[in-house]
Amino acid sequence: MSYGWRGRRGSGRGGVGPPFGGGPWTPQMPPLPAPPPGATRIALPVEDSRGLDSAISWRMGRASYIAVVDVAGDRVVDVNVVPNAVAGTPRGAGIALGQWLLSIGVRVVVAPRVGPNLAYVLQQGGVRIESAPPGSRVRDALKSLGISC
Repeated sequence: MSYGWRGRRGSGRGGVGPPFGGGPWTPQMPPLPAPPPGATRIALPVEDSRGLDSAISWRMGRASYIAVVDVAGDRVVDVNVVPNAVAGTPRGAGIALGQWLLSIGVRVVVAPRVGPNLAYVLQQGGVRIESAPPGSRVRDALKSLGISC
């Protein structure tokens, strides 16, 4: 006989939900259309919403915004800067952000620092992680990778 907490699926907290993010308290990131055919999708943590002139944030999971850049060949074809809805969550931001990045087709992340949980999700999804100095512009980080802006 169960009194409502044993044997339930979930985190062991009365079946409330998964242990890392995904519960009813986790904000949802906005959906983005798939990258154009033949394009590579790159994500960068940024402090503001100025497109290619946005400053790179020092930390990925808690950055204010995420710049999503589509690159075909060695040229930028599209730039979206979206608010990071999971930045203020008490826990699970890295995992939630990583799952979102995989769901929108990101293949490369460029950031000064990626936390261990986010790095794990990205590595499991086959996403390449590159480094860029905090405070530099998105345009400069892409140029260092050989991408024309």
